[in-house]
Amino acid sequence: MNEEFESQFDLPYLEFLKFALYFHSFISAKDVVADGIFKYLYKKYSEVIKGLTLARKNYISELDEMTTNASDYLYCLRPSYAFPFIQDNNALFLPLPHLIIKSVTSSLLYRLTSGNNMLTNRMGKAVFEEYLFNLVERSSTFDEIYREFEYYNGKSINKTIDIMLRKGNDYLFMDSKSTKPFISMRTFDEISIDKNIKVLAKSCVQMYKNLRNEFPQKYNPFKNVNEIQKENLWGIVVILEDSFVMREKIYQKAAEMLNIEVNSEEYNWFSLHICVVQLYEIERYCFVGEDIIKYMKRHAAEGRCNDFLLANELEGSEAVNKDFIDFKLMLIDFLSDFGEELKKEKLII
Repeated sequence: MNEEFESQFDLPYLEFLKFALYFHSFISAKDVVADGIFKYLYKKYSEVIKGLTLARKNYISELDEMTTNASDYLYCLRPSYAFPFIQDNNALFLPLPHLIIKSVTSSLLYRLTSGNNMLTNRMGKAVFEEYLFNLVERSSTFDEIYREFEYYNGKSINKTIDIMLRKGNDYLFMDSKSTKPFISMRTFDEISIDKNIKVLAKSCVQMYKNLRNEFPQKYNPFKNVNEIQKENLWGIVVILEDSFVMREKIYQKAAEMLNIEVNSEEYNWFSLHICVVQLYEIERYCFVGEDIIKYMKRHAAEGRCNDFLLANELEGSEAVNKDFIDFKLMLIDFLSDFGEELKKEKLII
């Protein structure tokens, strides 16, 4: 990934990360000479800023590609998410400083993979699936955890769901999908919305078939050999970014694919035991070692199939993931070193 990134952006990712960290910190700090610090950052990270800058005419062109209707500007994906700096003649403008963090995280990822389906597919397996496994493994929450493997279903060789977990008598399966919303959904394009619903419904159907037809009848990696009840089966389709379409529409489409009658007992089980969740929410829970299954049970008990699972306050907040803790400590060290630089330049007290 480092090689792929540098090949496209001509800089290591760490340079973008440091710039965003320093810039975001100083614009919210007290007792700083903001103008002097920005000039210092501009000199030190000129190549990074160049990579986050669009000429005004190019900004307008990109916006026109998304929509030419001014009434859509409130909702559409603006170029500022990826290019917060705008160059006009010899002046550099930053209309929305709060987008700096967005521009060097998810936006850079989308720029890296834009128009490159081969890279997107490779990353789905080698990066997202691996990252998700590490997240749940290092949350220290589950009794057993297994990766995807091949099995014989009586007719052909199939693959299991990406990640299979057990906690007590409950079984949670996670399937990672490098799915993100279509840009045109932001302007309420019905065709794009329906297409997104179909993509997510298809993933839910795959999860349903594994939980109800394949496991544990045709494969079971777990050491626990007790009888498995369907009320103890849970599935999460983990997507890169949520489109926030109504969950009921996804379940109804999936039910149509499965020939399950809406509002039947099986439909109710399906809509409460299989959920679509974005990766960010899984991170929030796993970083602090919170039990995801506990929240899924609460979600099911309250019959909240249309709610966005896990989008709530956590009861625990102490980080347990060592990688996450080390990353935060690294950022603190970066800030401390940068503070010393600014003191030497007499830009902060």
